[in-house]
Amino acid sequence: DGNFLLVSNLKDRVDKYTIPTLQCVQSYSHVMLRNVPLQISVACEAGLLFVGGDDGFACAFDYNTGAYRGQLTHGNWGDQIIPVISHEGCAGCTIVTGSCFNGHSSMKVWE
Repeated sequence: DGNFLLVSNLKDRVDKYTIPTLQCVQSYSHVMLRNVPLQISVACEAGLLFVGGDDGFACAFDYNTGAYRGQLTHGNWGDQIIPVISHEGCAGCTIVTGSCFNGHSSMKVWE
């Protein structure tokens, strides 16, 4: 339905901007413990937006309304979690999260 740019404000949310006007049209509340890059993955058909975090889990939001849909608990408090990729198929939506902390890395698959 349009082109958008998703950007973390580096404090408490991810904002969705229209392109090319760069008007903020949606926000997804997401508190950060420390200033780190957040990777974002969108599953368009499922209507979901996944945002990594620095608190041991990735958050899931409704892409259209911004409503919080839940979390994917991956690691411990303080672990940076990255939603590596989301894939949509006939059976639904699958997301892969990853983390790396103190020399240990892990990946989890969610369906």
